[in-house]
Amino acid sequence: MRIKNIVLLASAVSLIVGAFAVLSSCGKSKIADGRLTIEGFYVAGTNDSRIIVTDFGNRSWEPVVMTEVDDAVIVPAWSELNSGDRIRVTCDLIAETWPAQTNIYTLEKTADGSPADIPADIMSRLAESGHIHRDIDDDAVTAAPEVALEYDIVSELAGLEYRDYTCDGLPEYIITASGGEVYSVNVSSGWVWLDGTREADLPDELGRRIVEHEDKPFIERSKYYEEETE
Repeated sequence: MRIKNIVLLASAVSLIVGAFAVLSSCGKSKIADGRLTIEGFYVAGTNDSRIIVTDFGNRSWEPVVMTEVDDAVIVPAWSELNSGDRIRVTCDLIAETWPAQTNIYTLEKTADGSPADIPADIMSRLAESGHIHRDIDDDAVTAAPEVALEYDIVSELAGLEYRDYTCDGLPEYIITASGGEVYSVNVSSGWVWLDGTREADLPDELGRRIVEHEDKPFIERSKYYEEETE
């Protein structure tokens, strides 16, 4: 019985520590009366689900599925919100699933927006996992050519099969996704590193597209590339 009590106590402490970890990660988010206030983009999900894509104040974008409590105050009504609108919500602690989940008590629209405003890689993941309708995802892609190009290249990089090691070598390009992921790319040797810790083979066609659009803001030539070509 003593051992069981110790195990239960350890589990409780773990849950408390996890809760504080969530709170400490909320950056700009405010905490009052045991509730959080977070801001982000509204996204209409499948099966009448509602999602907020928030960066928790540190530019690390994450989707959170919102469930309204019985007496929640939603302004304006859900039917008047469009994907991409900026919103502010008060909510419970956030469950660390993917997407994350929380109960909301209030929602306020703070600005108009469009799907093109939402980080493209997050929209891609939500579409691929079935959490949003493809037409919303397509709106994000077709709304602006620059967004569409970044969306396509980052989505292809994210979809590669990564291994938990990296080879020797120097990257020629650095591509930083809106979610914070960093892709270090060597087109000549045909590899890409994800966050410097995992590696995948780079398809020839994807490498060609990166070189073709190397002047775009989201593609950066590495200092090693400059040194090699001088």
